[in-house]
Amino acid sequence: ARHASTHAAGVVIADAPLVEYCPLHRPTKGESGQGGPALLNAVTQWPMEHLEAIGLLKVDFLGLSTLAVMRRACDLIRQRHGVELDLDSIPLDDPAIYCLLSGGDVVGVFQVEGAGFRRVLQEMRPSRYEHIVAVLALYRPGPMEHIPDYIRRMHGQETVEYHHPALAPILDETFGITVFQEQIIRIATDLAGYTAGEADLLRRGVAKKKKKELLKHREKFVQGAVENGIPRETAEAIFGDIEYFARYGFNKCLPGDVEILDAATGRLVTVGSLFRGDASVDRTLTCNLVTLQLADGSIRAVMDNGVKPVYRLRTALGRTIEATANHPFYTYDGWRLLAELQEGDRIAVPRRLPVEGQTEWPEHEVIALAHLLAEGNLRHPHSVYFYSRDGKLVEDYIHAAEQFPNTRCTVSTHKGTRSVYARRIDRSGPPGIVSWAKRLGIWGKRATEKEIPPSVFELTNRQIALLIARMWEGNGRIASKGRSLYYATSSRKMAQQMQHLLLRLGIIARLREVEFPYRGDHRTGYQLFVTGNGNIVAFARRVAVYFVREASRTAVEAMCLEEPVSSGTKDVVPLEVKELVRAAKERTSVTWQEVREACGVAPRALYPSSNVGKQGFSRQALARLAACFDDPALRRHAESDIYWDRVVRIEYVGEKRTYDLEIEGTHNFIANDILVHNSHAADYAVLTCQPAYLKAHYPVEILQVRGTAVKIARIHPKRREAEEQEEGEEA
Repeated sequence: ARHASTHAAGVVIADAPLVEYCPLHRPTKGESGQGGPALLNAVTQWPMEHLEAIGLLKVDFLGLSTLAVMRRACDLIRQRHGVELDLDSIPLDDPAIYCLLSGGDVVGVFQVEGAGFRRVLQEMRPSRYEHIVAVLALYRPGPMEHIPDYIRRMHGQETVEYHHPALAPILDETFGITVFQEQIIRIATDLAGYTAGEADLLRRGVAKKKKKELLKHREKFVQGAVENGIPRETAEAIFGDIEYFARYGFNKCLPGDVEILDAATGRLVTVGSLFRGDASVDRTLTCNLVTLQLADGSIRAVMDNGVKPVYRLRTALGRTIEATANHPFYTYDGWRLLAELQEGDRIAVPRRLPVEGQTEWPEHEVIALAHLLAEGNLRHPHSVYFYSRDGKLVEDYIHAAEQFPNTRCTVSTHKGTRSVYARRIDRSGPPGIVSWAKRLGIWGKRATEKEIPPSVFELTNRQIALLIARMWEGNGRIASKGRSLYYATSSRKMAQQMQHLLLRLGIIARLREVEFPYRGDHRTGYQLFVTGNGNIVAFARRVAVYFVREASRTAVEAMCLEEPVSSGTKDVVPLEVKELVRAAKERTSVTWQEVREACGVAPRALYPSSNVGKQGFSRQALARLAACFDDPALRRHAESDIYWDRVVRIEYVGEKRTYDLEIEGTHNFIANDILVHNSHAADYAVLTCQPAYLKAHYPVEILQVRGTAVKIARIHPKRREAEEQEEGEEA
């Protein structure tokens, strides 16, 4: 090349020194971006296309002064008006946002300050958040030719027409215009018979504008569409629209085996099965970040994003999820990509799952299933066995098992352990309990393979509590001395399922992997611990009431403390919340001594300097502080549906086919009992709507802070660079 240019914030990642893959050079003075001395030691001589072609990963980082401006404006608003606002609580559905944008008052509003964008917004007159998402994708750097069509169709001035009726369900939300890359994937699979992998290759070809690939795909697409009964001219026109599509994409992905919750039934469904059509879910759990409360939200779309490198994240509670490096997770400071997280960081997971199934089984089926999952042998060639040393549990199982048709139980004892065999009464047919076990899918499972059947998750929470109670008495430990309350199993899957079902009952459990001796060797096992007074009390009230043995119920009741000790608790809100406490105090006349006396919180714990060894503040302490200051921001964290779980491990897994969901409104969802984000497009729209809201309601504060930021950038460019670098890491 005649000259070298440097991406402002492009980082190349490899598994070995870069010199083993490509030539490097030292940047020249002009490559620093500001004409000053070079800030980099080395840059690649090859452009990004060549780097990606040889398998290296290039990541772009974005620095936004908008984030700092909004934070400082929120501080001023708090000081002057007593209104608590932060980047999570700014509403996105306020009509004033769209009134301001429609009027073209866009100075200081991220992404839309230019004259061209101002004109588009004035013509468009957006009235809801989804309009902003679409116009951002269309304008920069999307198919701008379609903007007038979009606006006319949006206002009913032009009829929405489709080249073919099969496009209607795909393009309905965008008035018949292809706006998002996910729409290309659906068009290719639904109309032209592409596989998911082939559709992703088409998406990449469009994104990179590779002429040879597009020509090859044009032939394949048209031929596939014709074979599906679409006229050739129509297929050509559809592909012509695809070629107009932007190269901008939002592909934060999860593997197909990640599970989400059907809010209507309680069942768990994988995102892969949703995309394939093997299952359907209309609504799933999502989090309102303004209140930090969980509710159900509508699933607008499921997308196949192709085969991508994925990583496994594990938390201190034992929850796990696999995702691409650019998938966002929610932290106290906002959304952060998986690639930015480190061990010790805390991410948001649900502390309860506000879902209830609508199905009720005959009681004996729930009880029999619980005993067989806990201490049953499901691999005998003729029927099932149940083993226990406890007479009451044996009686409970026999009473349930003999309610199945053609089933009678015989009991034998060996070294204190009773073996209960379910035999058939009429030899012309199998025992009813065997036919039932086969229908449930538990027949023939080893101890390490046992799973709670999918249909169980559609049961009412009362019957789920009954199931857990009987299982716990069989394979659980209940000891009031030492407050030891855990369940043990050889099946990881079943341990994870029980952890999830306990969450349905508002009980947080920690999953631990252990090694134990087994027949002269070692085997991996899993223990599910219920700790913390709040969780133990919930277990006593919702699960232990269904124990068979009075002694078991009494033991759990003895673990419950009237005055729980908060010191040493793992259930804390991250330490950064102390800034909210200090801000709340500054707005009142309460002294630190009064805070100590009323709330039991030492003032030194709230000093600005870091507290060595302190991880955060308990919800109980925050509730007392919120009451003391009558502060809604503190109350939001004290009463939230969020548990701040600690990241303990992130490891590379390999390449897998990945998918993503689009959730209406909140743009986040609960996956594998962890809160995740779904749309990068929504991120940009949020950053447009938030400053618009602040400007509409608090113009003095937002413009004052913005004016200061501009002045700093002009007078102190190095300081501005440093601030943007710090903000870019957060963004």
